[in-house]
Amino acid sequence: MAVDRVIEVLEQLAEVHEQLIECAETKKAAIIANDIDALSRVTASESKLIARIAELDRQRHERSVQVLSDHGFNASEGVTLNRLYGVVFNPDQRVRLQQAEARLRERLERLRQLNDLNQQLLKMSIDYVNFSIEVLSPQRDDDYIYRNPAAHSRDYMRGGLYNTKV
Repeated sequence: MAVDRVIEVLEQLAEVHEQLIECAETKKAAIIANDIDALSRVTASESKLIARIAELDRQRHERSVQVLSDHGFNASEGVTLNRLYGVVFNPDQRVRLQQAEARLRERLERLRQLNDLNQQLLKMSIDYVNFSIEVLSPQRDDDYIYRNPAAHSRDYMRGGLYNTKV
């Protein structure tokens, strides 16, 4: 009975992670489209889902501790699914627990991949903005004429890329 509650929470965690995957897909589209408003909305949705995950994880931990203590194990050594497998003897419950774990792991891996992709897209976007600013920034000619070039760092004296190449 207590194991069923752990399985139930794992399934709920998988569902919430599926919603996070949908948010990550939406975020990817917003980044590509440079839609800041959509990106803000998605980030707010993600924050709510992350809070829900924290609550579900707390419940998972509590219920897992209960299962372990019901079987006479000390939960202070840590609560892991491997430890739960050691006390789940019902084959049906064991299979359901393994399936719930597999679903959650699949979603976590997919979410990790999407987050890595979104991080790369954001970095490329920031690099592009920085490049554009550098190209369009005017160069200060008076720094070359009236100051000792050795007294300033190279980055300080470097003007826009456009002006430097002209």
